[in-house]
Amino acid sequence: YMFKSLFKSEPLSKEKIEREVKEVLEKMVSKQKKYYSSLHCGVRYNINYADILYVSLAIRGCEIWILSDAQAKYKCKKIYSDESIRNIYEVLNDKRFIFAHNSYFINLQHVIKSCRTEVQLKDGVNLTIARSKGEEFRERMLEYSAHKYDRKNMI
Repeated sequence: YMFKSLFKSEPLSKEKIEREVKEVLEKMVSKQKKYYSSLHCGVRYNINYADILYVSLAIRGCEIWILSDAQAKYKCKKIYSDESIRNIYEVLNDKRFIFAHNSYFINLQHVIKSCRTEVQLKDGVNLTIARSKGEEFRERMLEYSAHKYDRKNMI
């Protein structure tokens, strides 16, 4: 982005260089991979947000379901966490995660298709969308899709 100015014949001002360098750095920071750290039975997992398919309730905690492409990296299909599902959701604090039901939230990044009552994720997982979550789910899905394909985010 900054390099467009370098090929112009006009001299670069200090302010223009600083502004463009700041913009490039902000873009780089926003593209950094994010990780969720989970400790269960003495084993710590650092899970890349992009590797999380969905998170569901389990007895005394949650199950973090891993995308099949990443299962070899973690050596498992799901990772148990002793934390509450609400706590994990708040720690992740990312636009790509949304509750589709009170007992699970999904990663919008891995939605293949959705209808009013159901969502299909990569790996062929089908999950029900609760009636109480339907409207919010549709709005967030549209918002996520619009943001994902926004021209500014593709640079």
